[in-house]
Amino acid sequence: MVKICSDTYPTDNKSFHKYPFELDVFQKHTIEAIDKNTHVLITAHTGSGKTLGAEYIIEKFCSQGKKVIYTAPIKSLSNQKFNEFSEKFPNITFGILTGDIKFNPEADCLIMTTEILRNFLFHQLMDNNENLLYFNININDLSWVIFDEIHYINNHERGKVWEETIMMLPSHTRFLMLSATIENPIAFAKWIEDTKKSEVWVASTNVRAVPLTHYSFLTLRSKLSEFHGRDNKLIDNELHKPILLKKHNGNFNDNHYSTISKIITYFKKNNIFVNKKFIINSIIKYLHEHNLLPAIFFVFSRKKAEEYAHFISSSLLDGKSMNIIDKECCSILRKKLPNYKEYIQLPEYTTIVKLLTKGIAVHHSGIHPVFKEMIELMFSKGFIKVLFATETFAVGINMPTKSVVFTSLQKFDGRKFRYLLPHEYTQMAGRAGRRGLDKEGHVFHLNNMFPLPSIHEYKEILCGKAVTIQSKFTIHYNLILRLMAIGKNNFTEYIKKSMLQESINTELTTLYNKMELINQKIDRKKKDFQYFQTPIKSLNSYVDLQEKLNFSNRKQKKKIWKELNILISNYKHIEKESIKIKELRILYNDIEKNKKDTDYTENIISHEIKIIQSILEDYEFTKNNILTTRGVIASNIQEVHCLVFGMFIDKKVFNPLTAKELICILSCFSNISIPYNERQPRPTNIPLNIQIIIEKIQEYYFIFHQIENNNYLQLEDNYNMHFELCDLILQWCDADNENDCKIIYQKISQRGIFLGEFIKTIIKINNIANEFEKICKIQNNLQLLDIVKQIPSLILKSIATTQSLYI
Repeated sequence: MVKICSDTYPTDNKSFHKYPFELDVFQKHTIEAIDKNTHVLITAHTGSGKTLGAEYIIEKFCSQGKKVIYTAPIKSLSNQKFNEFSEKFPNITFGILTGDIKFNPEADCLIMTTEILRNFLFHQLMDNNENLLYFNININDLSWVIFDEIHYINNHERGKVWEETIMMLPSHTRFLMLSATIENPIAFAKWIEDTKKSEVWVASTNVRAVPLTHYSFLTLRSKLSEFHGRDNKLIDNELHKPILLKKHNGNFNDNHYSTISKIITYFKKNNIFVNKKFIINSIIKYLHEHNLLPAIFFVFSRKKAEEYAHFISSSLLDGKSMNIIDKECCSILRKKLPNYKEYIQLPEYTTIVKLLTKGIAVHHSGIHPVFKEMIELMFSKGFIKVLFATETFAVGINMPTKSVVFTSLQKFDGRKFRYLLPHEYTQMAGRAGRRGLDKEGHVFHLNNMFPLPSIHEYKEILCGKAVTIQSKFTIHYNLILRLMAIGKNNFTEYIKKSMLQESINTELTTLYNKMELINQKIDRKKKDFQYFQTPIKSLNSYVDLQEKLNFSNRKQKKKIWKELNILISNYKHIEKESIKIKELRILYNDIEKNKKDTDYTENIISHEIKIIQSILEDYEFTKNNILTTRGVIASNIQEVHCLVFGMFIDKKVFNPLTAKELICILSCFSNISIPYNERQPRPTNIPLNIQIIIEKIQEYYFIFHQIENNNYLQLEDNYNMHFELCDLILQWCDADNENDCKIIYQKISQRGIFLGEFIKTIIKINNIANEFEKICKIQNNLQLLDIVKQIPSLILKSIATTQSLYI
C-alpha cells in the first residue's frame, strides 16, 4: 500500500547527521525510505531540494559497489548533472550516455536520457544483443534508477518512454522519482506499486523554499496626464511600477486585475501603443534600480528572444567585468576544446560576447550547444544579469535567479497557440528566488506586450491545479516488434500493465455508471405505463407512423395520416402519452450506443494490436507472428520510421549509394524548426538518384499514414520531412578546410536556419548512422556497413561535433 509521508518527522536518524543543515521533513522521509529500500516519489516545487535524495543514493550505493542510473529528460540536463555530480563526488566514477555523447560507460553511476535506458532494457533481453548500445551493465547490480523530472511521463510525444522503461526494469531495482508538484500523486504511485509489486513512499511538500510574488508591469513613454488630461493621473500612478497580481500562498488580486484591464482598454481605445524596445528597457531599468537582478526573461520565440536581447541599450556590468568577458569566454572554451579557435572566429561567438559585455545573454535550442553551455557557465559565474530564454531553460537546469519576467503568456505547442498551462507557468516562474540568497522571488508580466487574458484565464494560469499524470502510452510498431524480439508475445498482458489500462478502466467505470443511470430512467418510465389510457401497442404504432412520415412520398403520407387520425380518434390521450414512448426509445438508443462504446473500450488494446499485427504481416515484418529478418531490422530502429527504413534496409535500397548520398537522404529527418509556410515542398539541387529514393520514402510515409488514419490508429509517428538542408549537407561533406565550413555557415544563416539546428542535424545523422551500423552487423550487410562507417568522418568536423564543456 502506498505510504503518504506526514508533514512532520517524529524521530531522529543518524543518516541526517552528515548534513551541516537541518533537513526539510520531506527530505528526512526520503532518506528513511531509501534506507528501507522502498521506491520514493518526491513532488516539490523547483528549488526545494529534491536532488538531495539522488545524491544520497549515489553516495551510499556506489560506495557499496552497486550501480546507479540517473535519467534526465533532456541532454543538456544530463550534461549539467554529469558535471555537477563529478565535482561533488570525486571518489565516484560517472559516465554519460545521451546518444550524442558516450563517456566512461563502465562507471559507478551512469547518467543518461530515459530513451537510452529504455533501449538498453530491451536490447539486453534480445538474442542478437551484441553490446549494441556500446555499454553494458549487469542488470543484477542495478540497485537504483533516479528519474529526474518524472512528470515528463505526461509529455505528449515522449511520455510513453517513461512508462515502457518503468515496466521493463527488474523487480529488485528501486526508483527515486523526482517531480514537480502534481495533482493526485497517490494514483501514480499506486500504478508504480501495482506494476513493480513493491511499496512506494510519497514524500511531498507544497512549501516553496523561496516564496514567489507575481506582478504586472505597465509602462508608457510619457505621462498620460500631460496629453490626455488630468483625469489620467490615476493611470499614471500605476505605470512604471509593479502591480500586485498574486502574493505567495495568496489569492489572485481581482481588484488589481480590474485596474490593469481598465488601463489596457484605455490604451486600445485611444490608440496608445508602446514600443517593445522601450518596455524591455523600462523593466530592466526598474529591476536594476531596485536590486532585482539577475533576471530570466521567458520568450516563446527564438527569433524574438534574440531581438529583445539586442534592444537593451546600456550595460548592466561594471567596467572591470566588461573588460574580462572576452577573456573569460575564451578561457572556458580553451580548457575543453582543442579546436577552440574555430569557435571564437564564428560570427555567433562575436554576437554572444558583445551581448555578454552588457551582462545580457540568449539561451535557446537554435544556439550552438557549446555556446549554450558557455552561457550557462557564464551565468553561474555571475556575469549574466539578464537572460532571454525559451521554455526549455526551465526544465531542470539549475540556474535560479532573483526575478523572472514573462514577455507573453501564450505559446505555440506544435498544434496551436494557447495560454500556458498552470504547471508550465509554475515551472518557469519557479526559477525566481535563490535558496539561501533571496527572501522572496519576483515574477513580472509585461502586460503591454501581449493581449490581456480574461480574469478566468489569468486565474487558471497563476492559480490552476497542478498537472494530473495521465498515460501517454501508445501501442506502436516498434513496441510490438521489440516485444516479439524478447519473446513477450502476450502483448495484451504486457500492455495492460501500463497506465493506459488505468485510463481505460476509468473510462469503463464512466460507461458502466452511465448504463446504470439509463436503465434506472427506463425503469421509472416503464412504471408510468400503468397509468396510460392508451394501449402500449397502439402507442408504438402511433410513434412508428410518425417516424415514417419523414421518409415518405406524398401518396404514402396521405395513407399514414389516415391511420394516425384513426388512432387519435380512438385514443384521446395518445399524443401526450406517445411523448413518453419517444423518450423511452431515445433511452434505448442510448443503451445501444453505450454498449458499442463499452465494447470498443473493453477491446481497444486487443483491437489495436490486431491491426498492427496485420500491418506487420502484410509488409513482411512478421510471418505467422514470427519476426522475419526485416522485422528484426525494424525492431532495432528508433531514430527514424522503423517500418519504412526497415523495409529499405532489408531490400538493400541504400546499398548502391555513396556515403555522401546517404547523408543527404538522412538530412531530411532532422526535425529542424521551419515555419510551415517557409518549408520547401521538395529537395532542390540534388542528384536524381537521391531524389528518387526520397520520393519513394515519401510514398511509403503516405501509405502508412493512410493505413493508420483509416484504422483510427494514433501512433504518434513523425511523418514530417525537411528538405532545406539537402544541398547544403552535400556541400558540407566536401568541405575540406575551415574556410569551406565558414561559407556553409553563412549559407545556413542566409536561409534563416540557426547554427544550432544545423549542428543538431549533423548529430542526428550521426546517430542514425550508428543505429544503421549495428543493424548491418545483425543483417551481415557488409556493403551498407562500409558506407555507414564512412559517415562520421564526412560530417563530424570543425564545430559540428558532440563536444561538451561539461565533460
